[in-house]
Amino acid sequence: MKSGIPQKHLSLNNKSSWEVSRKRLSLQLQNKYFLTETAADWGVDTWAIALGIVDKDKLNKITKKTKDAIKDIPNKITAVAQTPIIEKDDVFKTDWPIRVFTRERGQNNWRFLGETPGEFVVLAGHEIGLRVSKLKSDNELEILTKEIEYDNRITGIDLTDCDWVSEVGLAYLSKLNQVTYLILYGCDQIRDAWLAHVSKLSQLTWLNLHYCSMISDAGLLHLGKLRQLTKLRLRGCEKVTNVGVENLKKKLHDLDISR
Repeated sequence: MKSGIPQKHLSLNNKSSWEVSRKRLSLQLQNKYFLTETAADWGVDTWAIALGIVDKDKLNKITKKTKDAIKDIPNKITAVAQTPIIEKDDVFKTDWPIRVFTRERGQNNWRFLGETPGEFVVLAGHEIGLRVSKLKSDNELEILTKEIEYDNRITGIDLTDCDWVSEVGLAYLSKLNQVTYLILYGCDQIRDAWLAHVSKLSQLTWLNLHYCSMISDAGLLHLGKLRQLTKLRLRGCEKVTNVGVENLKKKLHDLDISR
C-alpha cells in the first residue's frame, strides 16, 4: 500500500493501459525499495490480480522461483546497503526523435552525443540532456516523461521553440524531479500561472525562458520557490520589469539573471 501501486492500478482505464504501465511500475519498486526485477514484477502483478485489472489465470505464472525471491528480499536489501555503489557505463535508448547530449556530472558544458531513434553508451558519472524539439504535442511529451521519469541520469531537458507546450505539458515535466537544467526558449504560450509547475522542479539550477513573451513579474513569484536556481534567462520577456527581477533576487541571493 505504501508504494502507491494499488492507487496507480485503479487509475488505469483499461487492460492496454496496464500492459503499458507494468514495466514502469515494476522499475519504480526496484529503484525505491531495492527489489529484484522478479520480486517487483510479483508485487505489481499480485495487486493487479487482487484489483481485477488482469485475469486471475495470471497468478499461475508466479513460480516457486519468484516466491523464493520474495523471501530473500531482506537479505538482498542488507547486501545492497553494504555494497559500495560503483557506477558503470550504460546504454541510453529511445525510439523518440531526440538529440542526445551528455556531460560529466558537476560540469557546465554539454557534448552532443547523437540523434535517436537509436541507442548510445553513456559513460559512468555522466548526465544526459535531451533536446526534444521535434515532439509535436503535450500528449507525446506525457509519454516521453513516463518513459524517462525514473532515469536519474537525465538531468537536462530542452524544449526550444516548442510553442505547443501548454500547462498540461508543464505538469508532466514537473514529475521529472531529477532535472537541473531546463530550456523553454520560445515556448511563447506559457502563462504566469503555469510556472507553478516549473517551481516543483526542486533540483533546478538553470532555467531559460527567453522569448516566453507572456510571462510577467507575477510568473517570477513562482520561481522564488526554486532554492537551487542560480541561472535564469529572460531575454524577450517584455512584461518582466526591473521590480520583478529585484524582488526575485531578494529571495534567491545567488541568482544570475540575464535579460
